[in-house]
Amino acid sequence: MDYAKLVVIRMGELLVLAVLIVAMFTGCTFNAMNVIAEKEEGVSFINEVLPMTPGQYVRQKIAVGFL
Repeated sequence: MDYAKLVVIRMGELLVLAVLIVAMFTGCTFNAMNVIAEKEEGVSFINEVLPMTPGQYVRQKIAVGFL
């Protein structure tokens, strides 16, 4: 195997490695953004639930359970 082919193979391996690193970083960032968004949605949901009376809360839980 001559040197040029070896260099091309190594560059291909480096490209695959770079793509995998970028993909993992992108996936982690996407996952973190989803966690943050879900937390914000949960906080707004709690703020909607807190002012309910116990009877309203039970009715809502029963309605959600049937959906």
